[in-house]
Amino acid sequence: MALRFPFRARLFSFDRKVVTFFGKDGERMVECAIATEALAHRFGLAASDRQSVFEAFDRNRGEIEAKAKEKYQRRDIDPDGVVMLSSRDFA
Repeated sequence: MALRFPFRARLFSFDRKVVTFFGKDGERMVECAIATEALAHRFGLAASDRQSVFEAFDRNRGEIEAKAKEKYQRRDIDPDGVVMLSSRDFA
């Protein structure tokens, strides 16, 4: 279980209020997401427009990916298979 993040793509869902990004474990794709409330709480996101959200995510991508990797290694994965990060993950 070695989660890597070779992909730079990220998606912002206004409806779900999350940024989705993808990792790989061997050949398996792993969907990860961070809630915008976590971006606001931990990284100071002040606006919820696409550009501001992506800028906050990109500036802090290393820490976000490291936290997703920790959750994945603990098998702390939502029933739908997503490694979901919220504010409590950065407490």
